[in-house]
Amino acid sequence: MAVAAELVPPKKAEYYKKEVQRYDKEKVDIKKEADSLEAEFRKANEASERMMAPHYRMAQAMTFIQIAISLASITVLTRKKWLFGVAGGGFLRTLGGHIPRKPGRPFSGGRVSWFFA
Repeated sequence: MAVAAELVPPKKAEYYKKEVQRYDKEKVDIKKEADSLEAEFRKANEASERMMAPHYRMAQAMTFIQIAISLASITVLTRKKWLFGVAGGGFLRTLGGHIPRKPGRPFSGGRVSWFFA
């Protein structure tokens, strides 16, 4: 628009200069609104991560239960008693995953740290 204001006759140049000023003002307003929406997005994203922590824990627990069931089935078929201990260990790991490590902080809220809790 600024280039157009320089290239057109003076009568129309004023119109384009006004348009440039209007666009600059709108740009500032849009930038402020975008920044506020981005801050809101960050807060919502952090809240979502905190809410998903129990889901990650439950998915991990379900995986260990499935492994324990599979090992128990293999134990029955092969009659190897030591495999039953491994299946029981997987089941106990599932139960232990739901015991909070620190009082007042049941979940870490991170994507990686939930595995090692």
